[in-house]
Amino acid sequence: MVVLRNLLGVSLWVSLGLFAACGGSSASTGTNGDGGAGGGGGGDGATSSSGGSGAGSSSGTVTSSSGSPSGSSGATTSSGSSGASGSSGADAAPPPVSCVADAMTCPMATPYCDPTSDTCVECTASADCHEPGAATCSAGVCVQCTSATVATDCTNHDAPYCSSAGKCVACVESSNCPTTDVCSTTTNTCVPTCTSNTQCTTGVDRVCDTTTSVCVECLASTDCTMNPEAKACNTTTNTCVQCTASTDCTTSMVGKVCSTTSNTCVECGAASDCTTNADGTACQADGICGCSADTDCTVSTTKTHCAANVHVCVQCTMTSQCTGTQTCHLETGTCE
Repeated sequence: MVVLRNLLGVSLWVSLGLFAACGGSSASTGTNGDGGAGGGGGGDGATSSSGGSGAGSSSGTVTSSSGSPSGSSGATTSSGSSGASGSSGADAAPPPVSCVADAMTCPMATPYCDPTSDTCVECTASADCHEPGAATCSAGVCVQCTSATVATDCTNHDAPYCSSAGKCVACVESSNCPTTDVCSTTTNTCVPTCTSNTQCTTGVDRVCDTTTSVCVECLASTDCTMNPEAKACNTTTNTCVQCTASTDCTTSMVGKVCSTTSNTCVECGAASDCTTNADGTACQADGICGCSADTDCTVSTTKTHCAANVHVCVQCTMTSQCTGTQTCHLETGTCE
């Protein structure tokens, strides 16, 4: 009797092994497991199993071996429902970006989208401003104060006024200063009056502007001799700057064009300065040639797509732009 029972046990074990090898039903689990507890069923050949809807479900085509250890059964495809809207096959295309200012297209310094201008800005509301010294949003820029908030933002006795740059300062006009001083609109500080250069002996302001009776850094470029990187005089602010015209940028290693906004030498001031640049034929706000769309990538025959997050023309931004079995490496923008 014992011998017979043992023989029956061996027979049953062998039968179960053969049944599994022929693709019998089994619950699908594993690292690629579809969401929820997935039941399986099927016979010989291709067996499809569908998992229930559950947290962490995966979608797409996944190939796994079933049956015998040698994987004799056909390929098994699994399609799980992802959340409430499940999908199968290739990943669904991302929804279109309504403006250029999401985290993927805007630089870190200006990460928000202005819905009116569709341009990247530093903020759209004061809640976007997190620096203690610049917690108010004004025209897309985080500032310390505005004329409307000066009473609550500028509570320091030494800086009770709000400048046009959005900073709390000592003065914005001479009436804010003692009678013996005037307000320097360059530094927004109260300074002694002057009638000649001999009275201007401190700091970089060594020239007397006799029109305003204020010591300033320069009235002409000939006054800018202290800093070799700032040999031009901005006569509007009376400060020495890198350039006021492109002729001041002939020896600059950065660029040969003067940005009259920042008074610095840059790569471009307009798109006409970028017509032969492989990085892009559009002049970006920071004075660098780059791209905003594929239409700006026409110089190079290989870099024909615009990587919008860095504004540089590259070979690809998605695998569908590559040929054959190549895939697009987003880190380098190349097909490999």
